[in-house]
Amino acid sequence: MTLTVWRVGKGSFEPHGLRLVLENVETGHTLLRGIPPGSIIRTTARLARFHKGVEGLVSGAIEVIEPDTEFQLALEGQKSPRTFRDPVLGTLAANPPSGWEGEVRWLGRKCGIFLNRLDDLAVAHALWRAQRRWTRDAVRVATERLVTLKNGEWLGERERPVSPDRFGKKLSLVDIAIEDGGDFVFDFDDGDLFFGHTIVVRGNLSEGFTHANIAG
Repeated sequence: MTLTVWRVGKGSFEPHGLRLVLENVETGHTLLRGIPPGSIIRTTARLARFHKGVEGLVSGAIEVIEPDTEFQLALEGQKSPRTFRDPVLGTLAANPPSGWEGEVRWLGRKCGIFLNRLDDLAVAHALWRAQRRWTRDAVRVATERLVTLKNGEWLGERERPVSPDRFGKKLSLVDIAIEDGGDFVFDFDDGDLFFGHTIVVRGNLSEGFTHANIAG
């Protein structure tokens, strides 16, 4: 089962689809029986986040519910998405109520872009004018904050400690998100440093990158 519009609790709607996997296949058939296609459901699941999507292992009952106003807006927006053409980022598609999204080129490679508001386009433009610097700074902060964690708790069997230089070279940018107020998040594929977890680096234009952690 794949959900194209979803969120955790009352949080923001997620930019990637969610593929639900049933923990017990035999019990799962009973859980799914009688649920019409296109229903809005609520369930409990353990999530695993990958750079191309999210997977959830269902561990609770599946309940059909009525959509609230925000959910209804998100559904309608997906049926007939609006688009906006930006001279720097290209075409962005509305994904209400979570914002705007598109696919761009960053240092010659494909990269996802997500903005909560078009008011923060100037932040994205500033990043795009100095792509090499921002990439270098993001990798540096991620390395400074996480290489010790990697070598202390995340070494595989017979794996040797990773040098800072090798750590940085493992990272590849997946997407950039611009949040309300102009803070931004760079998500990196970890190159299997943390066994497939995403490396998240946060910052803003005035302070640069200030935090780095692993997620999903």
